Parts: sequence; C-alpha cells; structure tokens
Amino acid sequence: MLAPVDLEKKTFSKSLNGYKVTEVEDFLEEVIAGYERLYQENIELRERNMILQEQIAKYDDLELTLKNTLVLAQQTSERLNLQATDKADMVINEAQRDAEKIINEARMKTVELTQKSELLKKELFVFEAKFAQLLQNQSDFLKTNLRMLQEEPGVFK
Repeated sequence: MLAPVDLEKKTFSKSLNGYKVTEVEDFLEEVIAGYERLYQENIELRERNMILQEQIAKYDDLELTLKNTLVLAQQTSERLNLQATDKADMVINEAQRDAEKIINEARMKTVELTQKSELLKKELFVFEAKFAQLLQNQSDFLKTNLRMLQEEPGVFK
C-alpha cells in the first residue's frame, strides 16, 4: 500500500501537449489529502481493532473463568447437598436408634413395674389373709375370755 509520502514524492515527466501542471498538482494535492485521511483512518481503525481484539480475548478469558467458577460452584453445591443428606440420614438413624432404645427401656421398666405390682398384690393378699386370720384369732380369744369372765362370779356384776 502506498503511503501519502509516496504520492507527494511522485513526479511525472512533462510533455508538450500534456495536462496543465497546476491542475494536475491541485488534483494530486486533493488526492493526497483524501488518501492521507484514509491512510490515517485505516491506522486508527487497525489500532482500535487490535484493542477490541484484546478486549474480546479478555472477555473470553473472563467467560471461561466464570464458566469454570460456575461449574465449581455447582459441584460444591452438589457435594454439600450430598453431605447434608448423608448427615441428615445419620441424624435420623441415630434418633431412631435412640427412640428404639428408649421404647425398649420403657417396656422393660413396664414389665418390671408390672412384676413388682403383682408381687405387691400377692403380698397384700397374704397380709390381708394373715391379718384377717389374726383378727379372727383375736376375736375368738376375746369371745372365749369374755365367756370365761362372765362365768366367773362377781366379775361383771
């Protein structure tokens, strides 16, 4: 590609029936000015394009980083959910074992208390029978002694 300087340095040979030199030089100045603007604009656009390409590369890197971060966050979330589920299952299983233990202890205590209650009922029954027998014996003794005392002259008169 020609640089604007190349156009400025360009010279043409002169001929007898050629174009007017001033018109050609004026036209060349216009062409050079336009070409210089286009040339400068092309340089600026290339620089801007390079900057934009660098920004795109940065955004691509950022996008990749964000994707990796998102994947990592998702994996971490899944791992934490799995750990939480496992922990919850362990807590539930432990609570069920504790509940079964408490229920079994309560059943054993119920059996023990029922046996003690039955034993106390039997002891009470035996006590009542013995006490009734004692009362009966005392009553019979009192009746017998009362008759004897009544038969003795002058005791109750």
